[in-house]
Amino acid sequence: MTGLLAALSLLCVTLSATADDGQQREAVDAVFAKYDRTNGAGVVVGVYQAGQQRYARAFGMANLEDNVVLSTDTVFPMASVSKHFTAFAILLLAREGKVDLDADVRTYLPNVPDFGQRITVRHLLLHNSGLRDVWGMFWFAGIDSAQGGQAIAMKMVQRQRALNFAPGSEHQYSNTGYLLAAEIVKAVSGQSLREFTTKRMFQPLRMEHTFFLDDTTELVPGRPASYCWKYFYCQNEAQAWRRELGGTDVVGPTGLYATIGDLAKWAGNFLNPTVGDKALIDQFVSLGSLDGGAPINYGFGLWHQKMAGHEVIMHNGANEAFRTVFVVLPEQKFSVAIMANTMMDVGQLAEEVVRIYLGERRGEPVSIPKVVTPDAATVAAVAGHYQRIGQTHIAFDGKGRQLRLVSSAAPPVVMQFRADGTFDAGDEARQSGQYFRPVRDGSGRVIALDQGGSGQDPFSDSGAPLRHLRVAAIDESKVDLREFVGDYRSAELDFTCSVSIVDGALTLEAFRLPVPIPLTPTYKDGFQGKRYFLHVVAERGADGRVSALLASSASDRNVRFDRVN
Repeated sequence: MTGLLAALSLLCVTLSATADDGQQREAVDAVFAKYDRTNGAGVVVGVYQAGQQRYARAFGMANLEDNVVLSTDTVFPMASVSKHFTAFAILLLAREGKVDLDADVRTYLPNVPDFGQRITVRHLLLHNSGLRDVWGMFWFAGIDSAQGGQAIAMKMVQRQRALNFAPGSEHQYSNTGYLLAAEIVKAVSGQSLREFTTKRMFQPLRMEHTFFLDDTTELVPGRPASYCWKYFYCQNEAQAWRRELGGTDVVGPTGLYATIGDLAKWAGNFLNPTVGDKALIDQFVSLGSLDGGAPINYGFGLWHQKMAGHEVIMHNGANEAFRTVFVVLPEQKFSVAIMANTMMDVGQLAEEVVRIYLGERRGEPVSIPKVVTPDAATVAAVAGHYQRIGQTHIAFDGKGRQLRLVSSAAPPVVMQFRADGTFDAGDEARQSGQYFRPVRDGSGRVIALDQGGSGQDPFSDSGAPLRHLRVAAIDESKVDLREFVGDYRSAELDFTCSVSIVDGALTLEAFRLPVPIPLTPTYKDGFQGKRYFLHVVAERGADGRVSALLASSASDRNVRFDRVN
């Protein structure tokens, strides 16, 4: 009788779970229903519990030209989701004593430049190295990333002349670290990253459709095409869907191909490792830090953040128009993977899936200071131009009691002032930790802004405020643009560009750049590019003549272009 009651109890629980699962599947179907079409690109979704697949479905088309539908067997390029697989390979080698995470990277790759500061393998994996981002350097050199394969990318690294920052002092996402990690795997194991991961990771897990593609000419049966639709520079009204071309044989930061089914096995390895052991998995999912000990919200190829109030470890990816995300909730033994062949917010969609299956976890309410209406003097005190040295320029204009963040690359954003003296772009930004705090000198004048971030420290991704120093604005009409006209060459990139005046605007052009870039004066000798968030600062010689331009983007700082005429 006891055995019968236990069996009946188990049956009831099973039936209840099945009913719940049916409702959850229907709810997920509804979230992705708009992609269930035969005339557009789409998305594949996988949900896993304890390493077992609970939900798998494909929506939309893999190839619009050949009328091929997406399926759960479609082999997708995972873009930057690849990084945590590369990091795992390094950790396997470290466990075997073949790689020391705290050794100088030049121990394994002596062809990496000596910057006079020690860059460790750990720095590479945590994005703390200070190395310029190789994709950004391709852009500065006018090289399409599809043309910049592994060999050219390594040459780009070998030509770097300076670091963005001292190794270990900051956290800044850089694909270069994972490019070098792949090269370390090859140097230490004698196998390419593809060979090593296939033999040591994917074959033991029977991930039969997962591999690093290190040859762009290789045929990949069923590979989906990448499409954009009236997005960014795809603005052709007559042909809404357009191919987004690209592809590269760079592996490490990118290059992994996988299916939804294979990722179930990878998710299971987080919980019951076949490859590695619990100690290695614990290290794999641990948080990183700066050299001084300040925590960052990144570990070994994995971000640490929250979705629907739950603690998750995850990584997303973007390459061409492909968008991917892989999310693990260790506490709930739950995982989600989403792969799309068109641009969409896969992170937000993953959060919806988490919410459907696990509900919203509400912790302590975030305390947001009350919104206040500033007086004109408060707005005027903050308005102006600010620069984070060697990197980004931000500007605020103030009209009466309204302060706006202005940019040449996006519409103005009205800021809200708070009772604690900070200001932000609204409750959503504030809840994610994004806000500004004025820094004043002894006389009360605002001399800088500290910017909040989304990391473990609610005021910074790197444990220290992101400080933007005030710089004096300038009247554009009084700038003599002729001073900056000339040709400039970067020895680091082996690339020359020209600056001229076109229709009254200072304009940067180069043979390999697809379009000219207008440069708007923002403060003395400082210019903001009207594309790609480019920031340019002119350097003058002893004679007062402009002798060089220092170009910065979101990922690379102070790339030097010397004047050649």
